[in-house]
Amino acid sequence: MRNLAGSPNADYYVKRELHIADIQAWEAPEVATGEVATKFYGILPGFRFVRVWSYWIATGRVPIKTAWALYADPAGKDIRVDGHCMCPAPRAPWTQWYTPDNKQVFPKDQEAEYLHYMEKLDMKPDPNWVFSDDPLSLGAQEFVTCYHIDSEVGLRVFADAVRS
Repeated sequence: MRNLAGSPNADYYVKRELHIADIQAWEAPEVATGEVATKFYGILPGFRFVRVWSYWIATGRVPIKTAWALYADPAGKDIRVDGHCMCPAPRAPWTQWYTPDNKQVFPKDQEAEYLHYMEKLDMKPDPNWVFSDDPLSLGAQEFVTCYHIDSEVGLRVFADAVRS
């Protein structure tokens, strides 16, 4: 994928790549800034796509079954879990768990440190965080929430996977 950092034609290429992947391009109301100065980003239901240097960052909840299918796909090396350059499998620590009522689940051994930190900052604990070593007992599901995508083919494969 072409490096668009500093490109005066970034908007053109961003819209073109989104079109090829069948992802809707949206124009941001703010002035284009950042690594790739474009006013466009991509949207699919539950997902946002932002173009940086020579890849896309996709954020949204990819169910673990879909994440494993992406990992197994021949284009999978261009679809990197959490942006990791070693292309790890979609498993901890690259995944997150969410309960049916949208609370994020963290390992129980992190609770004391978290509560200490909140107390030190004189803040209330986030009611959307729960701590458990058995997320399945809470009805939680596992997701990958961030990908870096390095090719137009990878972008299309990713978009098709999350649409289905």
